Amino acid sequence: MSLDWAIRYAPIIRFIKSQRPSSVLEVGSGPQGLAYYLRDVHIVGTDLRFGDLPLKNIRPVIASSTALPFRENAFDMVISSDMMEHLPEKLRSFAMNEMLRVANKIVVVGFPSGPIAKEHDLALSSHIKSRGMKLPIWLGEHLENEYPNSESVLRGLPLASMRCRVVGNANWRLHKTVVLLQMHYYFNRVVRFFRLDSMNLMIVLGRFLDWGQTYREIIFLEAKDPLR
Repeated sequence: MSLDWAIRYAPIIRFIKSQRPSSVLEVGSGPQGLAYYLRDVHIVGTDLRFGDLPLKNIRPVIASSTALPFRENAFDMVISSDMMEHLPEKLRSFAMNEMLRVANKIVVVGFPSGPIAKEHDLALSSHIKSRGMKLPIWLGEHLENEYPNSESVLRGLPLASMRCRVVGNANWRLHKTVVLLQMHYYFNRVVRFFRLDSMNLMIVLGRFLDWGQTYREIIFLEAKDPLR
């Protein structure tokens, strides 16, 4: 996994470890996602396609985020990291309501947020094209849709019944530097050799990594009166 992924997941992993949920669903997990950092936790993961073979601690379920095939309140915690920006704006409320429907206690949603994220991704796109490289599918999808922010994602949700906290993730200048450096083979070798992508290290450095204006926002929603 990349250094960028470790920075992205660090606040979520720290939160999961503090809450110790009995069941976890990751929406848009891909074949690894949270499960890469929580090898002793069994996670249900959904995605439209998985591509590579999922990790052993993922139970993969092919499903759309707007129609999750689970009963109400099926999971203690529902997570979605960097999935919302891949959806057209008109579908995001459906995805949020589906995650709230299947969550008994907590929903955590992170995404590249607003003008800062868009500016970053446009600059990254220009850099990739200037090197004659093919634009990654994920980056093309980012630029196709209006960038979400916490206000737009939370709009219309029943917030009176929930506790809500929004935090920034990944200082945007640091994020830009990391993403550009990850395009170089030897940088990734150094990261792996010195274990700079260690989740424990990312958690310790959290305040430094997430200071100032950030590339990403993470929303933590907690039911005031969970059913179980």
